Amino acid sequence: MRPAKVAAAVPAAIIPAIVAAAVTTTEIGRPELWRDELATWSAASRPLPQLWRLLAHTDAVLGPYYVVEHVWMGVFGDSVTAMRLPSALAMTVTAAVVALIARRLVAAFDAEHANVAALAAGVIFAFIPAVTRYGQEARPYAFTALFSALATLALLAAVDRRTWYRWAGYALALAAAGAASLVTLSVLAGHVVGAVALRGDRGWRPTPVTLRGLATRILPVVAFAACAVAAVALNYPLIQAGRQQASSQLDNLTHPGWSALWTLWPQLFSSGPAAVVVVVLAAAGLIAGPAAYRRACGFAVAVALVPVLAVWIASHGSVSYWTTRYFIFTLPAWGAAAGIGVAAVTARARALAVRYGVGARYGVAVVLTALPLAAGATAQIAVREPQAHNWWTYPAPSGDIPLGYAQAADIIAAHQQAHDGIAFQISDDNRWEVDMGIMYYLGDRPAPRTVFEAKTEEQAGLLTPVECAHPADCLYGSHRVWVVYINHLVQHGLGGTPFQALPPAATAALHAGGYRVRQTYHADGIIVSLLVPPQ
Repeated sequence: MRPAKVAAAVPAAIIPAIVAAAVTTTEIGRPELWRDELATWSAASRPLPQLWRLLAHTDAVLGPYYVVEHVWMGVFGDSVTAMRLPSALAMTVTAAVVALIARRLVAAFDAEHANVAALAAGVIFAFIPAVTRYGQEARPYAFTALFSALATLALLAAVDRRTWYRWAGYALALAAAGAASLVTLSVLAGHVVGAVALRGDRGWRPTPVTLRGLATRILPVVAFAACAVAAVALNYPLIQAGRQQASSQLDNLTHPGWSALWTLWPQLFSSGPAAVVVVVLAAAGLIAGPAAYRRACGFAVAVALVPVLAVWIASHGSVSYWTTRYFIFTLPAWGAAAGIGVAAVTARARALAVRYGVGARYGVAVVLTALPLAAGATAQIAVREPQAHNWWTYPAPSGDIPLGYAQAADIIAAHQQAHDGIAFQISDDNRWEVDMGIMYYLGDRPAPRTVFEAKTEEQAGLLTPVECAHPADCLYGSHRVWVVYINHLVQHGLGGTPFQALPPAATAALHAGGYRVRQTYHADGIIVSLLVPPQ
């Protein structure tokens, strides 16, 4: 890019980045960690040899992200805010990249409104409530958005000027997207269809049927295919490991029906109204603008929609990959499409400039850009609530129940005594991470000795501990025992007892020792029971 173009593009990229940084860091530490983030803490806080051992058993596809978090936590600590900051930084950079994508697409035919498209696209992306939600999560989804956006920008740059190093940049961005999440490689399908939508625009014009003309047509296709193969090859170890672990990692995902294609969007944007506004703005680019705008917006919409359709089809095989957060990487394309729509409407509003001055026309752009913020205002508050991350399907009525790990940890810390033991419910493959949640929120405060446990998660190289073969032997030395369990996983729900929360052998050991319930405490979704032996 020439110096003059760089100077013009910088403000259009920086302003959305500033907005995204402000949005994603506001109250970033307020929501409690949820079970997936606790898994991140457990994995990334282990020494690298233990982390490699864990990845051999589970979460291999998350290995690159865990290594990044391991290094980050080694420098900045493991507070809630510290663990989530990489995601906030990723979303901040993504907003700038979204702006550059929209600017490049529009500048090819309308330099006057290129910065309008860029600013609107980047800011609209930052205003999407899901950008806040996943920009404040210690999981790799913000990085899927970043690298898919970088891959899209790199593709446009490579098509514009077909040099080997630009295609190499595209291949590396694709590989990084796959390393963040293998599902993100489906962006390739969006790029193929998007390239068709751009035909006739600069870089895709038909050429005479000559040897040179054929080369001009074929070489980009060959380069694209080579980049796709390179990205898949670089991720092949993750693909193989993921295939071996898929049955245990994705067994809770169901095959999506036709209705899933409709119900996805409010969850993807973390707001139904915001989703409607962004889609309508994107539609404006397809309808209101001239042919060049329709092609540019068509490219962005293809990158946003086609990967979703590709994953929907793939999820009807032996393994389903259908869950909302896997599609966060499509949000940058939606932001770009909406920004192009704003520019198209602004370009059409020339009559306002004649009658009321240029400021009126650009005032329309400002109002349209602010609409997603207004539409998603309620959601922006909701995703920052203390238990917001457990409601990962927001605003749909399903999702995990609230789990007050911090509250439960405070109860134990306030009432524990020396020589106390503690036992955790680890049913359902420990997906609720109740033991990790309590230990994390106890922090530097003393923790009771864990009973009924032969090996910790770290010692076992797993995310679940190994139970004692002889629970009575593991119970020895504990005067009192705390039992921490989740309401809805215990038989009879709220009417269950701590004895029902533990494996039968552990329950038998407690009964044999004469333990009874002295006190029961209730946290959000969690019950903490204190068991004592006969006096």
